[in-house]
Amino acid sequence: MESSKKYFITSDIHSFFTIFKKALDKTGWQQNNPNHILVVAGDLFDRGEESRQLLQFVQSLGDRFIYVRGNHEDLLEDCVYELSTGMHVGEHHVSNGTVDTVAQFCDLDKFEIYSYIYDRSIQQLIYDKMKPILEWIREKAVDYVEINNYVITHGWIPIIPTHADIYGRPDRYKFDSTWNKELKDDASVDEVDNHNRKWNRARWLNGMDCWKQGVVIPDKTIICGHYHCSWGWSHIKQKYKEFPDKSKKDFNKSFQPFIDKGIIALDACTAYSGICNVLVVDEESK
Repeated sequence: MESSKKYFITSDIHSFFTIFKKALDKTGWQQNNPNHILVVAGDLFDRGEESRQLLQFVQSLGDRFIYVRGNHEDLLEDCVYELSTGMHVGEHHVSNGTVDTVAQFCDLDKFEIYSYIYDRSIQQLIYDKMKPILEWIREKAVDYVEINNYVITHGWIPIIPTHADIYGRPDRYKFDSTWNKELKDDASVDEVDNHNRKWNRARWLNGMDCWKQGVVIPDKTIICGHYHCSWGWSHIKQKYKEFPDKSKKDFNKSFQPFIDKGIIALDACTAYSGICNVLVVDEESK
């Protein structure tokens, strides 16, 4: 009798391949086991130095890799467009590590990449090197995936803003029962655009804050990334510090998965903590 599938779920690897792979292997991952499926809830790249190794690994898995799109996938697409057209490159692409990711894939010096962008040959190089990677991401990545009673997404599901802060930014939300409404084949350009904008905004949401406000899916648990688990342990549970001193004993408790009814948040802020959370879920028998 064939064994059931096991889903190894993680998020926000951010190009820290060595840390991620060590955490994955620790959970019992078997590289050649056809029933072992890797699910990444967004943000494969940026910040770390091992983008190539990570891409090679996930691509080697073929259909055994399930890819949920994160906000850093959106940033990568924007950054490549700016670099390959010689536009001014936004500072947020530097602070988020996106320029560094492009430099790694294109064999360019990340500290000199600004001086390259006005060179048409370098623009073309960036375009040619990044085009197949971006096409693969567009084809592979989805907004969310459902496994058993779990909904796996990046920030949170699309929701309805109900209140704005003093700067006009939404900071209170309510549940949108149409969150999983799929586009029809004959959807108009406006419908497609609205759908994409809705999910683009959702990828930037702090899922733990949304959960705290009661924005949950009835009878489901949302597994999310994007926002560091320590935010929930500090601001919601008031149990551990948000960014504890790494020299202190048990600092890693701040970055353990934030788990409660209706939510599992996985982002361990790997760039700071050196930790990557991996959750293993068995496929339910039908």
